[in-house]
Amino acid sequence: MIKTALILAPIFILTAIGFWLIMPGRNIPILISGRKDTVQETQNLVELNNKINLLEDKINLLENSDSDLNSKISSLQSQDLENQSTISRSKKSPVLIPINPGGSFDAKDWKNLTSGSIKISPDDYPGYKEAYLIINLSVYVGQGKAFARLVNPDNGLAILESEVSTNAYAPATLTSKPFKLPAGSNNYTIQIKTLVEGGYPAQAGESFLQITY
Repeated sequence: MIKTALILAPIFILTAIGFWLIMPGRNIPILISGRKDTVQETQNLVELNNKINLLEDKINLLENSDSDLNSKISSLQSQDLENQSTISRSKKSPVLIPINPGGSFDAKDWKNLTSGSIKISPDDYPGYKEAYLIINLSVYVGQGKAFARLVNPDNGLAILESEVSTNAYAPATLTSKPFKLPAGSNNYTIQIKTLVEGGYPAQAGESFLQITY
């Protein structure tokens, strides 16, 4: 019996060794599970980091866009203020200059009113656009027609564009067509005449020269 056991023992040992060599090794779930968890956590951290970087890029982009928008708004506001300032400087009020207190003439030829005159130069009003004659004018009892215009009494040259007329018996405020003042410093007064003389005089009231910009 003992001899048989001694003889079979080496056979069992060799059989066990062979079986161990032939059979594949067993996995260790704990170790493998630990490696998988570590890899997954690394991937999650990488994805999270990428998302954070992307979010930071978007924030920077928004900040840059906001800065550009503020710059454009500031530029537009500055331009608007500059334009308003330019418009304000360019909008000058018209200048109204009294010429003559008035008078009357019963004549078909032009007659100068001697009750008042002005001396003016366009250089005194740089940048002006136009000038106008404004006058209160009527004809006695509305018969015929009354005429008036601006004239230089020193040389007898009238500004034809300033001529106005009316057949009203009550004073009417008339405004002439626009005109330009001749160059240099000149005297000006009012000329009037009537269409029907012999009791139907032209009657002039106050007159003004208006300078507009």
